[in-house]
Amino acid sequence: MAVATPLRVRLLLVVVVVTAHLVGVALMAGCSRTVQGLPVTGSADSAQADGPGSARLPPGGAMQSGDCVTLARFAVVGCSQPHELEVYRFTRLPATFPAAYPTPAGLLPKFEPQCRAGLTDYVGSRDADASRLREFVYWPSSQSWHSGERWILCAVVEIGPDDRPMQRTGALGGALRQGLGQFQSCTVDPPSEGTLHVVPCLQPHRGEAVPGVLVLGAPADPPFTAEQANAVAEPRCRRSIDAFLNSPGRKHGVRYSWRYPLPQSWSYGYTTVVCYAETAEPVTGSLRDH
Repeated sequence: MAVATPLRVRLLLVVVVVTAHLVGVALMAGCSRTVQGLPVTGSADSAQADGPGSARLPPGGAMQSGDCVTLARFAVVGCSQPHELEVYRFTRLPATFPAAYPTPAGLLPKFEPQCRAGLTDYVGSRDADASRLREFVYWPSSQSWHSGERWILCAVVEIGPDDRPMQRTGALGGALRQGLGQFQSCTVDPPSEGTLHVVPCLQPHRGEAVPGVLVLGAPADPPFTAEQANAVAEPRCRRSIDAFLNSPGRKHGVRYSWRYPLPQSWSYGYTTVVCYAETAEPVTGSLRDH
């Protein structure tokens, strides 16, 4: 019996461009949680309140790409049945891997970039960071680790406003090949003002992620400074937002905004800029239709 441990790392800075003026707002918006028990994200208190959960690997002791998994039992089910996770990578760690239980800081810089790269391949788009599809990383609990289990699992989830996996039906392999569609990331609050509460764009929102996610570099590269990120993000996001709206953003009364990674999240694979069209008042439905 194994208890899975998920971890999410998302540390970002935000800037907003209003007409021709650059307004910089430094924000740290992210979470880093190691949860024993039911494999969910959030605060340690909320995870403990959810109660314990068992991660039972199927016969053969592995999962396959495309397996859909329920969080309640950490069991593989048909993807047409309600589930939260969809596996796209399962890796057995070698026997030579250190016996001591790994810390997130020691493990994630090695495996999180692989999971992030694997997500874009699995969903079929480099714009995954502009969607509500996210990668979650799991590994055995301390007890299971000391009993001999050694594995890393990458799963794609559809997140809700609480940044937790939503229960859903249907497979996600190739879900973004034809564009962001129903998975486009919209935010209740302005993207420039803090932690993002992500919702489907059919719900009222003030931020709308657009296609054209910009990769600044590789995890092994030196992280971009704020000045470097802004220099490449501003023209790219202006073009991406105008192209998405099929007209200059000012015609829609939008602000050009973007979010980029802090240096401390760079080695985990967070090396992208996501552009957002931001509105003064909530809108419902995509801005392209307004």
